[in-house]
Amino acid sequence: MKYTIITCSSAFSSIWKYTKEPDIDIKWAFKGSNSKILSFIRMTWFKHNLPMKKIWIHQDMNNLGSVNIVFDSGANEFLLKWIRDRNPDKRCILYYWNIMNDNSNLRIEKIRQMGYELWGFDFEDAKKYNYTYNSQFFCPSWYSDLDKSQPPSYDISFVGRDKHKRLQTAEKMVADLSSKGFLTSNLYFAAPKWYLALKNRKYKKILKFKEMLNQEISGKVLLDITDNGQSGYTLRVFDALCNGRKLVTNNTHIVHEDFYNKQNIFVYGIDSLEDFKVFLNTPFSFEKAKELNNRDVAHWLARFK
Repeated sequence: MKYTIITCSSAFSSIWKYTKEPDIDIKWAFKGSNSKILSFIRMTWFKHNLPMKKIWIHQDMNNLGSVNIVFDSGANEFLLKWIRDRNPDKRCILYYWNIMNDNSNLRIEKIRQMGYELWGFDFEDAKKYNYTYNSQFFCPSWYSDLDKSQPPSYDISFVGRDKHKRLQTAEKMVADLSSKGFLTSNLYFAAPKWYLALKNRKYKKILKFKEMLNQEISGKVLLDITDNGQSGYTLRVFDALCNGRKLVTNNTHIVHEDFYNKQNIFVYGIDSLEDFKVFLNTPFSFEKAKELNNRDVAHWLARFK
């Protein structure tokens, strides 16, 4: 079965271009996705409902697979209808890789009426909005060429954008963990949007996906920050565990997962800070490797059947 993954966001496109799994065909929905200027013009074009929107749709979109999975970020109803109208006999899925927002431009009932199946990564949203849950995943090809030969340079690291006051949360978490013993940390925060860095010099440059991964694994432990209202897992869970790094997360749902291992995962808000030093200094356990591998993209796709 041929799966087509359709990405509409330039930020997420930077992840998908590193995906090399054989049964997945990655398509960029819109022209100019790699250009900030063209992306801004396109978004303005759709926002003001200008005519001839179809000129923005990439010509490669004319050849889709038997199962087409559109990721929510950057998608709009015009694109979804365009796909559905041209593929009436194919299976079309809208996958929420973000928590849903009641003010979203994607009207859930309208999309269902188009004939889309709705799936997503967040189990609380799945119950609230009545879509089908399919958990967060990773692609082995993302990690295949990372250099893990060098020992970690820091005790704990976080690399990402400062969304929803993550910087404040990260600093508090590290301060609390450090209260039981000094920690070396690498907190690398980029601006939520590239242009906001022009106003605030505390932000560092936005890294490419592979640069981000290499920065992350400079830590013995990766810090995972779940935004308020989110129960689904961030990619950092797998960035850590798939690369032999431990995890500190504030996502308490993780204790219910079959890949959960107390030796590898410290749950901030549940586990005692008194135990963190022991956690930091015990070896990484590969006991749950099989359960972890069940979260790769091949198993994720199989769960759509």
